[in-house]
Amino acid sequence: MAGIQSQATFHELLAQYDLALARLGQSHDELLARVSELQSEVARKNDLLAHKERLAALGEVAAGVAHEIRNPLGGIRLYLDLLDQCGLSADGAATVEKIRRVVSRLDRVVRDVLLHSRELQVQARGVTLCSIIMDAVNCAAQEMGDGAITLDVEVDEGQVRLDPDLTSRLVLNLLANAVQAMPDGGTLRVLGRLTTECCTITVEDEGPGIAPERLGSLFSPFFTTKASGTGLGLSLCRKIAQAQGGAMEAENRPQGGARFICRLPRVRT
Repeated sequence: MAGIQSQATFHELLAQYDLALARLGQSHDELLARVSELQSEVARKNDLLAHKERLAALGEVAAGVAHEIRNPLGGIRLYLDLLDQCGLSADGAATVEKIRRVVSRLDRVVRDVLLHSRELQVQARGVTLCSIIMDAVNCAAQEMGDGAITLDVEVDEGQVRLDPDLTSRLVLNLLANAVQAMPDGGTLRVLGRLTTECCTITVEDEGPGIAPERLGSLFSPFFTTKASGTGLGLSLCRKIAQAQGGAMEAENRPQGGARFICRLPRVRT
C-alpha cells in the first residue's frame, strides 16, 4: 500500500514538474517576444532621434543661409525703389513689379526659415479674427499679381486673443500653398469661424488634392512635393498653431482640391 502511495506521489510530482516546465517555457517565449519588441522599439527611437538630429543640423545650416540672403534682398528692394523713381516706361514698371513680387516671396521663405529655427515667442492680444485674416489675404493678393485666382473670403465678426503677427503668417503660408496648388487658376476660399471657445481658420483650393500616402507627412519639416519648395511653410503653420494651443489638419475635399484647417482656442489660457 505504501508503495502504491509513493508511486502516486511520484507521478503527481512529475506532473507538477511537467506543468512547471511548460509554464517556464511559455514565460521564456513571452520574454523573448517582449525583448524582441523592446529591441524594435529602441531601434525605432534611435532612428527617430537620428532623424531629429539631422533635421536640427539642417535647420541650423538653413538659418545661416537665410541670414546671408536677407541683406542682399534688402539691397534689391532698395534698387527697385530707385528704379521706380526713374520714370520707367509701362513695360519697365511692370517688370519692376514682377521682380518685387519675387523678392517678396523670397523674403517670406527667409522669414519662415528664421522663425522655424528658433522657439516661437507668442504675444497674444485682443484682435478681431477678420483683421488677422485680411492682413494675410492682402499680402497674398499683392504676390498673386494678375493671375486667374479668385478669392472668396468669409469671416465671422468677433474678438479673439491670439498673436496677430504669427497667426497672420500662418494664414499667409496656407494661402501661398493654395496658390501654388492652382497654377492654372481657380477659386481660393478662406473661412474664419468663431464659437464661444474656438477659432477655426479654413483654406480651400481647387488644385489636384493631396495624395493619400502624403497626408501624414505634410506638416513635417523640409517635406515638400514641389520642385522649388522648401518644405517649411506647412511645418511652420503647425508650429505656430501648437505654440498657441491649437492644431492643424489637412484633408481632400469631396469635390476636388485640398482643405487645410487650423483650430485655435479663442482665448489662450
